[in-house]
Amino acid sequence: MKEYNSSKGGETLPFGKRNGGMLFRQGYYRNAQNKKGQQEEKNVSTKLCALLVCVMTFCTGMAVPAAVEEHGGSIIKTYELAPEESPQLLIEEPFERDGFLYEYGGMTQEPVSKTESKSVSQTVTVESGSAKTEENLALLAGSIPYEADGYTGTLTLLLASVHTEAKGYATRSYTVSDTRTYTDLAYNDPSLIPQTVQKDGLTLTLSGVTWKGTGGTGANGSLIPTSYTATACYSGTGSTRYATGYLTTADYAGTVTKTVTEKILYEVEYRGTPIPEPEPEPQEENPSLPLWIPIGAGAILLGGGTAGAVLAVRKRRNLTR
Repeated sequence: MKEYNSSKGGETLPFGKRNGGMLFRQGYYRNAQNKKGQQEEKNVSTKLCALLVCVMTFCTGMAVPAAVEEHGGSIIKTYELAPEESPQLLIEEPFERDGFLYEYGGMTQEPVSKTESKSVSQTVTVESGSAKTEENLALLAGSIPYEADGYTGTLTLLLASVHTEAKGYATRSYTVSDTRTYTDLAYNDPSLIPQTVQKDGLTLTLSGVTWKGTGGTGANGSLIPTSYTATACYSGTGSTRYATGYLTTADYAGTVTKTVTEKILYEVEYRGTPIPEPEPEPQEENPSLPLWIPIGAGAILLGGGTAGAVLAVRKRRNLTR
């Protein structure tokens, strides 16, 4: 058997041993390439799955994370939602990435707010017992709190706006009386007495007359008045309109603010656990040789045998000569 001189320290190895070593190295490299190809296929599959998730998210209208961060064995996805949107829609089913299985682990939220302001005024009315505005200032506070439609603040009294007016009116009746004296009347005749008189803008009506005579004495000693004095009483009913109360009104003004939640930031955490590597398939101790190796070896042996036969024939011919 021919021997093969390898380049390793000039060591001479038999052809069979050299061939077996080559075959072992080829099998080893082939297994390594297969493992590498499997890992590359797994990475490609993971990326394709991630791309598919993005496409499905876009098409179905699901929320898209504003940021994705990896911290050790966890992935944190940050979302921005309107206050009325439900965060439960953010929770994903377990997924795989880079050899880890990630599952939902918790959620935190942080509202993002802004402050809005506006100028407002408010009118306040209080009951008072006086028609004089300056006397009613003590009934008004210098400032008042404001709270409406989510706005809060403090409003200040505007002194120039304070005024007082009657709450309402009513009518009250009263009696007016007057006494008049009439002298030097020739007779005690009521017709000589005025039936009405005026007082304080009212017309009073005669309600009674008292007579008193003055003058000489008659033959029998009786009094014969030569004139009369009449005392007349008049009366009438008057009415007056009066305020039943007073209302003092004032304006307050100021700037009020409210806090509005624009959006809510949610951080959804997924905790990852390593996915166990599949057990390697058992390798045969003597892996079958590729088909081309025995064919090549046979061709070499056949060529060598043919060459040997040709040389033997030539040698025999030389000897016979």
